[in-house]
Amino acid sequence: MNAAEQINEVPVHVLLGQLKLCKWMIKIASILIPYCVGIDCVRSPFVKAYWAAASARFTTTFINNSFGHKCGVCDRLWLLHSLTPTKKKHLPMLNNTEKLVTDFIRCYMSKNSLDSDKVPT
Repeated sequence: MNAAEQINEVPVHVLLGQLKLCKWMIKIASILIPYCVGIDCVRSPFVKAYWAAASARFTTTFINNSFGHKCGVCDRLWLLHSLTPTKKKHLPMLNNTEKLVTDFIRCYMSKNSLDSDKVPT
């Protein structure tokens, strides 16, 4: 039985009573909370600001940050903002005759290995 059939089986006086109750509740709510519009009346300005900041951070971190960029040192896939250019102090460890070393972008894991003078794995 779908929703339309269920509504058709309810007596009309019950539906009208519920409608009157809804109108009464809306009238009381408008008297008690005149600035209330929809669900926004239960959200404080602090919570709205917090949610807006969280949404902005999610958008910046994931939606505007493409995935599938390769680390030039370890060949793992990363988000674009997680990769940084290789520094000159790391060039002696990354000597490679096939690639131009200055074009390497590296992840933080490779950076930590290079900073501790270890070969990245």
